[in-house]
Amino acid sequence: MGLNDDEQLSMSNDARRFTERPYTTTKLPDALLPAMINRFGLKMDTLPPEIETREDQLLIALGSREWSTRIAAVKALGKLGERTSLGPLVAAVYDENDAVRAVAVQVLGRIGQRAPIGPLVDALHDSAWNVRTAAALALGQIGERAPIHELVEAIHDEDGSVCAAAAQALGRLGERAPIEPLLVALNDQEWAVREAAALALGNLGTRVPAEPLMRALQDKDASVREAAMMALEQTHPERLSKDTPPALPLPEQIGQSVNTLPGSSRVQENDVHGEDAAEHGGRGGVLPTAEADVSLPEGVDTNRSTNLDQQSTQQLTETPVLPSAAEPVRSPRQLFPVRQRGRRRMIGAIAATLLAASLVIASLATLPRFFLPATDAGIGGAFFVSSGQGNLVDNDVRDINDELLIDLHDIQAPASGKSYYGWLLADKGNLEAPGGITVLGKLPFNQGKINYLYQGNAGHTNLLPLASYFLITEEDASTPPQNPSPDHGAWRYSAEISRTPDPADRVNHYSLFDHLQHLLAKDPELEPLGLHGGLNFWCIRNVGRILDYAHTAQDTLEQKDTRTMHVQFVRILDYLDGPSVQTDVPTGTPVLVNAKYAQVPLLSSTDLQQGREGYLKHIGFHLLSIAQNPDASKDQKTLASQINESIKKVNVELEQVRTDAKLLVNMSDTQLLQPSSLPILNDMVTRANYAYNGQTDPVTRNVQKGVQQVGSDVQSLAAFDVEKYNP
Repeated sequence: MGLNDDEQLSMSNDARRFTERPYTTTKLPDALLPAMINRFGLKMDTLPPEIETREDQLLIALGSREWSTRIAAVKALGKLGERTSLGPLVAAVYDENDAVRAVAVQVLGRIGQRAPIGPLVDALHDSAWNVRTAAALALGQIGERAPIHELVEAIHDEDGSVCAAAAQALGRLGERAPIEPLLVALNDQEWAVREAAALALGNLGTRVPAEPLMRALQDKDASVREAAMMALEQTHPERLSKDTPPALPLPEQIGQSVNTLPGSSRVQENDVHGEDAAEHGGRGGVLPTAEADVSLPEGVDTNRSTNLDQQSTQQLTETPVLPSAAEPVRSPRQLFPVRQRGRRRMIGAIAATLLAASLVIASLATLPRFFLPATDAGIGGAFFVSSGQGNLVDNDVRDINDELLIDLHDIQAPASGKSYYGWLLADKGNLEAPGGITVLGKLPFNQGKINYLYQGNAGHTNLLPLASYFLITEEDASTPPQNPSPDHGAWRYSAEISRTPDPADRVNHYSLFDHLQHLLAKDPELEPLGLHGGLNFWCIRNVGRILDYAHTAQDTLEQKDTRTMHVQFVRILDYLDGPSVQTDVPTGTPVLVNAKYAQVPLLSSTDLQQGREGYLKHIGFHLLSIAQNPDASKDQKTLASQINESIKKVNVELEQVRTDAKLLVNMSDTQLLQPSSLPILNDMVTRANYAYNGQTDPVTRNVQKGVQQVGSDVQSLAAFDVEKYNP
């Protein structure tokens, strides 16, 4: 399925370009695993039993440098039930280690209705396949709140495990689940996806047409045939009889290693006709493969053999209709990611053994760590979060900053007959101010804590423009108020994002609230251009487009499709250069992306004649201003300075992308197909990936963040530092 303006690009990283990963599920000898762990400097840390029920100690454990300790802490937090604080679990979804992220996502899925949707949707676009798989399953557990369009998109993921998990999730949504994507998945190239689709269709009742399932009875794979049989028994049992055609026999090759299976390609034909089809709801490129590590999420059995020659056909067909929600649909064959582009590479037995160890002991890869802002006060905070990654609806950006996560501790119990109520106010001194009052509702109080997710309004509009003041009142429990009590004696806790102009800013007179507005909601220079949603949204979106185009150009090289390659180079420069793109492309080249979205460049290069400041420089201005604003907290100042350094590094990467794209776009078709052009193309893809996803220094292990992570950090600046109300 192509991406359109209502959907963000999938995340990707530099490991995408490996055209083969060796898979083996041969069980390691018991004596070998400890030796492997020791060899790589890993420790399988566990938590002492006495701290597994103490949240304060678990939060300390979450800060451990050992990924296995952080996993244990996340699991223990998940076992606290209603006492579980959501803030630390949400932060763990953005951990540097993919195994930690996957477990955190699973825990949020088990929490159910209290879990925020936004982090789970972010995880569905993670660079690691196991995190995306866990996210799809978790969204299936959420039920009615699950975003259908995100799961439909995930069913076309580059990784078979993710596709299968998304199919299973859709199968759990009952009447809400669309039939057509599952019918398409029933013809997928991967047996695991076809099997999951068949089982999911079996859960959706008689509205599922019988014919596709009847055809699936002739599938070449026994597990798919069995799944189709089960689905027909649930949906159209009348179509099954003694006259039902027998299932095809099991192919002789069914026991071969996954390594030797032919690769499947999801490369779609690109629209190369002037306009960017992806920006108009059509195909404008391919979904990038997003694979970083092969560590499995909790609950996936890494010891199950794939040597099906040793299993009977009866064993292969003994597949449950739907396994536990903790793992994706699969038959006794282990479900591994097999969705790859390009040629398959043979690998040696030593590499396979090392990879088997990594499957057992989880991931060594690191990605930028999400920073849920610490609050200077001692009782916690309230944080703007997003239910999605930004959807363009009626020329407006929805699903960003549309929810509020409240995570407080050391709160006094309300008086008998009283309850706590939450409010967002546009102006604490004027309840009639534009934006007025947002009613957050009754806040659950449990043993000194308030953990609550306000899920926004029906339109999922951005809350940030509506609120600079957060308030908790203590009022009658039996009659929920429609407005906060005018008696300030009922006001208990509060926080404010200052609207006071910075006295040092003698030009713009911006306040802290203004800077956050420009970054995350409304920028006065973008609004007249019809670019709503703030600088952060458009920067992430456009860099994501560049990465997508770079991958498409690289993928089409094998087909020697130089026309499509040239189109991608132009599109990349359209976004980097903005209105000054003619400086870099051949004379007379038209703009090949939606011109509206290329009105503002990403770069502010000195050799470009630009009327508008580039996104990166503009964002940097606001970050520096926040770092120097007297009303910003210490944490906000520190974080703003750190983000600004990351923005500078992203700028360096994108400047190199521009250099490479300029060389490539001016090459002839013959020159593009010469071996000498390949290093330039590969460098452009690598740099675009660094700009979007970041990278980890292999020597120092220091993290250089990309705009995807930078964007999360920018959103973290929009936080309320909650304190006891002080009139």
